[in-house]
Amino acid sequence: MIIEKHEDHCFKSCSGHSYIRKNWLGSIVFPFSALLQQSEISGTFQVNIPPVLLGYTWSETYVSPKEDYNGQNLKESTFLNIFATIEPQISYAICNPELDKFSGQIDVLERAQIFKKNCKALFPKRRITTTVFNDEGIQILVTRYIKALNPPQQLLDIFLHDSNATLGHVAYVLTPETDEYLLWNPLTGQCHKQFDPFCPLQSVDCLFDGENVWFNIQQNNSPRAVYFDYSKESFWKQLLPKNYQGTKAQSIQPEEIIYSDTNKSMVEDLKNRIERTLKYKIMEWRPKQPTRWNRQCTFILRQILPKLELGTGNFVSSEDESEFERLLQFYWVAGFPIQMPYTDVQSVIDAVYQTGIHSSEFPQTEFALAVYIHPYPNNILSVWVYLASLARYQ
Repeated sequence: MIIEKHEDHCFKSCSGHSYIRKNWLGSIVFPFSALLQQSEISGTFQVNIPPVLLGYTWSETYVSPKEDYNGQNLKESTFLNIFATIEPQISYAICNPELDKFSGQIDVLERAQIFKKNCKALFPKRRITTTVFNDEGIQILVTRYIKALNPPQQLLDIFLHDSNATLGHVAYVLTPETDEYLLWNPLTGQCHKQFDPFCPLQSVDCLFDGENVWFNIQQNNSPRAVYFDYSKESFWKQLLPKNYQGTKAQSIQPEEIIYSDTNKSMVEDLKNRIERTLKYKIMEWRPKQPTRWNRQCTFILRQILPKLELGTGNFVSSEDESEFERLLQFYWVAGFPIQMPYTDVQSVIDAVYQTGIHSSEFPQTEFALAVYIHPYPNNILSVWVYLASLARYQ
């Protein structure tokens, strides 16, 4: 979301001037492929808001909900009603690859193709996943990817005290509890009860585990209306019948996950490269205005970032807080941290550009930028970028 703030200034009794400053407050992201396949996306979605928004506080007249709503803590949460569609509709190619005669599971794969065709005939707009491609480009049954594995010991040692997670596009995990079902996003760690009206999962079209695939043949596919007991044949159509005698699909997963250590010197070099690149890009995006960097604010932001990753204690120490208060005497400060799993430098650049922080037209605007990368085992990197703009009071 971008909020436009208009300020009028008058220099030496001349005519007034209006300047635009865009402040990024949060975001909602959904893949274009989802909109392409479903023709429309409609619902109430929670806005991803960073843990700290410099220059903003909750209004004293607004009482943020403290109580649990349907098991979910909505404290200081923001939601938006969104309706998105494509007009005119865009057709997209559907891949129907021929079966690989060397896959060793021709009987199962043929059954999967027929099953998918029959399901689409019943509900053309529902999605059904029966097969996927492995890293060698061979088509295999999706059930072969599902297997119970213990997490690597390195992660267990870390996450005993750390609950941070990353974002991405995932298949939700369904777990039955005593009297309800829970829907988990395995990358963010977020959990929603089945009847949570703010669950971002919009439809349940199919289920699969390590043994079978089930297609939802109920009239309603909303998570709140779906009956999840897949043993009921009137609600779920299953791919493989009970006691199936065909080729038994063995899991492609290893017996044990082994993670290697991450090279910390490589992480430091990458952090410096990202920070230099982002500073260069912000100056490049402001061809008509000079770009000034505030070193004092940058120093403060660098102290804050590691604490955001660990999520422990106060984000700002007493010393940093006094330094920051001195800044506020002279500047109107707006800033935010963004966090993402590292894939490549361009993804970080794109995320910063989309915030629009570089587009400030205020005269004498200064910027602060800090980058922190928290390494996890096996070269898994959590990237934090703290951005701030400082407009000197006139």
